[in-house]
Amino acid sequence: MTTNHTGVNYTKMQNEDTKNQFNIYRNGGINNTLIFEITKLPVVHNLIISGEYKARTAAVRAARRDKIKGEKKSPYDIAKAKLDYACFMAVFKEIEIVVKGELKKTARHEAAIKYLSEYFIIDIDHLTPEQLKALIEKLKQDAKLGVQLMFISPGGDGLKIVVKIDPGLVDLNLSSSKMGNYWAAFNQYFAKHYADFITPSSKGEFIDGACKDVSRACFLCHYPEAYLYENDTVHGQSFLDEYKPLTVVEDFQKNLPAITERIKKKGSKLDEYAKKHLSEADNRTGELLSFINAAKAIGTPPATTKDYIVNNVHIASNSSKNSPEAIGELVNDQYGRYPTDEGQYLTAESFACGLLTFSKTKSGYVAKGIFMEGFINLLYAHGFYRRKVNGIYIFIRKEGRMITQVTPKEILTFISIYIDTLTAGYNVAYDGSAIEVPFITIKQIYINNTTSIFNDSFLQILKVDSQPILKDTRYCSYFIFQNCMVTVTENGIETKDLKGLKADFCYWNTQMLKRNFTYNAEFQKCHWYRFMQNVCNHNSERFLSMITGIGYALHATFNPLLIPALIFVDEAITEKNEANGGSGKGMFLEALQQLRSTVIIDGKGLNPDNPFFLSVVNVDTTIAAIDDLKAGFPSSRLYSMSSNGMTVEKKNKDKWKFEKEDSPKIVITSNQMLKDSGKSDIRRSFYIELSDHYSSPDRKVNLVFNEHKCWFFTDEWGADEWDMFFSTMLYCSVQYLKQGLKHFEGVNIERNRLLQNTSRDFVEWMDAQNIPLDEWQTTKDLYASFTSLYYKEGRGIEQATFSKWVKSYAAVAGLDYERKDGGGKPLFILSKHIK
Repeated sequence: MTTNHTGVNYTKMQNEDTKNQFNIYRNGGINNTLIFEITKLPVVHNLIISGEYKARTAAVRAARRDKIKGEKKSPYDIAKAKLDYACFMAVFKEIEIVVKGELKKTARHEAAIKYLSEYFIIDIDHLTPEQLKALIEKLKQDAKLGVQLMFISPGGDGLKIVVKIDPGLVDLNLSSSKMGNYWAAFNQYFAKHYADFITPSSKGEFIDGACKDVSRACFLCHYPEAYLYENDTVHGQSFLDEYKPLTVVEDFQKNLPAITERIKKKGSKLDEYAKKHLSEADNRTGELLSFINAAKAIGTPPATTKDYIVNNVHIASNSSKNSPEAIGELVNDQYGRYPTDEGQYLTAESFACGLLTFSKTKSGYVAKGIFMEGFINLLYAHGFYRRKVNGIYIFIRKEGRMITQVTPKEILTFISIYIDTLTAGYNVAYDGSAIEVPFITIKQIYINNTTSIFNDSFLQILKVDSQPILKDTRYCSYFIFQNCMVTVTENGIETKDLKGLKADFCYWNTQMLKRNFTYNAEFQKCHWYRFMQNVCNHNSERFLSMITGIGYALHATFNPLLIPALIFVDEAITEKNEANGGSGKGMFLEALQQLRSTVIIDGKGLNPDNPFFLSVVNVDTTIAAIDDLKAGFPSSRLYSMSSNGMTVEKKNKDKWKFEKEDSPKIVITSNQMLKDSGKSDIRRSFYIELSDHYSSPDRKVNLVFNEHKCWFFTDEWGADEWDMFFSTMLYCSVQYLKQGLKHFEGVNIERNRLLQNTSRDFVEWMDAQNIPLDEWQTTKDLYASFTSLYYKEGRGIEQATFSKWVKSYAAVAGLDYERKDGGGKPLFILSKHIK
């Protein structure tokens, strides 16, 4: 059962018959509020892509081309009003309401809500064809937003986007704008992620403000490419918390002087402003905003302004602000959105307020520059600090417990978006004067000072945040999901609600996994568990080795007794410069990415002499994965990074080194065994062999999809499948903490290592020699026999190399190798190895 804080019960929404339903109004256009159907997204999608609305859409767009700017009830408006429409956000019932003294029936009114649909409609207007095209493509790839339905608007220059929300977080007791909390979060989401595609309105709105209303009508039209992708992405409290609207928050306000309450009661000044900004009757939102901002500019307390309007101002009967509650919301919104403060003294000729400094001129005080203290306080208010990590200082943004590494450029982008919200300007009271600073002045002063603010030198004055970061210990691992924190030990897993945690810690944003989690004890039934068993050929010892290896990679801390690189290779016998592939190695990297901050480096052309080959590694990286590493790469360099701590060098930046306990795990995939230089290298590698269960000679055939009938790690997996996947991976973590790394000798590991370090010709030749045991052999004679057969035009290899190859062959064959000098002739003997 889901219940919102207003007490509205949504139990009836939890069965499949009513889930995700909403109203659609057909045959009558916008004037029809009674004839409706209760429907679902696929039905609306079929209407949009079919030809049913084709003629009407063409008529609307033709009329739009002829519309005169400012014309009311134009042919375009009339044609558009005749279209069918949907109210995606709720199912409504028929009720009777009083409109202008008359009793009327309607089934589209916020008082007629039967239950919410779990959908929110996003409306973006005034887009160019280029913006539309680019925006649609990006939105299709935006897994976090989770678009359910998307189509171009009837006018051809807007976009309609349907997403899922948690209806339990909607306050139905509000007199209007019931979807205001979700609107603010989605507006901030688009401001943060789509500022390059959308031009905000003069109010700083990236999406239409009318979307705050549950009864918002969305006209339907013809669009053959309408996008439908019903998925499990639901935006709940964590989304609302992450994308709070950009306002001057309480911490920033505390650094500004308190507003001086000059007016204790209604006075002649408010009467004067009322005459200037208000009508004698039927005032609406526009007139009210003008009056509120004027009253605010002279320091009138918000309660006084509200009381004046309620008791003295006539408001139009059909206005959404026709109640004391709605007036209170409007007043509080305006007072909270823009600062009206008494400036603080700087010198006899200047003062500062908010972000600006003011200087005295003959005509009065005027805004001149940026107030640096106010600007720094603004940065603190929005969570920007410095932090020392691995011996270097970085910039971070802190939101609750979560920290994100940011650059000066990213801080610039964030604050620029904030500045664009100050469209009402500043209203400042100082020295008995009311000073109005228009938005364009604030914007120009800000632009003039960006280069002096957003640089490493100036930002070094930011405070240093030193709250402990949540880290794994030798005996414990932590995983943070959107709904809980999971603690893993050798005894199992424990989940805790994030909100109830009292421990003093913070965590990287990359530690926050973008999904909810509920442990599923039947995880053995999931696709991923079956995949792992298949690539192990259902061998229990091999499977145990694999799951402890995965658990080792997930354990984000350093163990001085255990420092190998994890290497996924093919079981099939390979030779130097020969690649099989297709066994599923890359899918293990994708699996690790779902739980740990993983960077993937292309190993095909990796140059060990390039100092920047690790430049993609960041301070919050826990796994450095090298995909498709070639056998010729000096693996000893990678192994030393595992044991000594990784050093990272980025272009035009100082290089830095991870603290040993924070150094990322090295995970490698390769089609070939790596060339190890000795026992030390072998000891520092942990190989996981994958069978050819999913290999196919036809690279166009995807045997994983053919067998499992789904694409792994996508929204084709439902919530249960994701829970089982995470439960499987956490099981791997438990087994590693309980048993450590469990080595499996492999099917062809040693044979493949021999092929990589010698040649197929040599191995096959030795197999055929059947050299007798416990008898001394003349190295020179065997060397001549081998080279004369395979290197007729030259020796090919030195005799010393041949001796090393024989020694390697003996080791793989389980034989002891011994050599001696037989009177100037090198000799060797092979014998059975005795353990």
